[in-house]
This record gives sequence, C-alpha cells and structure tokens, in this order.
Amino acid sequence: MKLKLFPEKIITIRDTFFLTRKELAAITGFSEKTIFNWEHKKREPQNHQTLVILSSSLHIDIAYFLAETVDEKYLFQASRNFPGLPHDG
Repeated sequence: MKLKLFPEKIITIRDTFFLTRKELAAITGFSEKTIFNWEHKKREPQNHQTLVILSSSLHIDIAYFLAETVDEKYLFQASRNFPGLPHDG
C-alpha cells in the first residue's frame, strides 16, 4: 500500500501527542520496531486494516493517512478526544 508522506505523518502524530514510540505502540498495538520502521521508511502499512487500527486507536480520521499532505487539522480534532493531553476548555 503506497501512502504519501506516511513516515512524516507518524512522526507528526508522536510530536503532536507527545508520545514516545513505546507509548504509541501501547496505544495502537503495533510494535515499537514497526513504528520505527514506518518512521524510517523501511516499511509501510501492508493493508487498509492497519490504517483503520491507527485511526480508531488515535481518534484520527482515516482521511489523514490517505491525504497527500500532512494536514494537521485532523490532529487538532483528534487532540480534543485524546487522553492525557491538556485541552483548552
């Protein structure tokens, strides 16, 4: 499955939500090694189900992963439902 900017999107998610690879692995169920490989362009998701799991576990619209840009509006929307983040109101 060829996804444009997927490594950058994973890194942006970790940066936005202040997550380590270990924490992202615990939330999503993917291994730290898998996340490392995604971030370093060694591997990419092999099927649509991977994106479904990422989207649902992180409360991010699947469109974020399918888009051809890194659109942080999806992360802003998700941050309102993401546990452990400070919220404005």
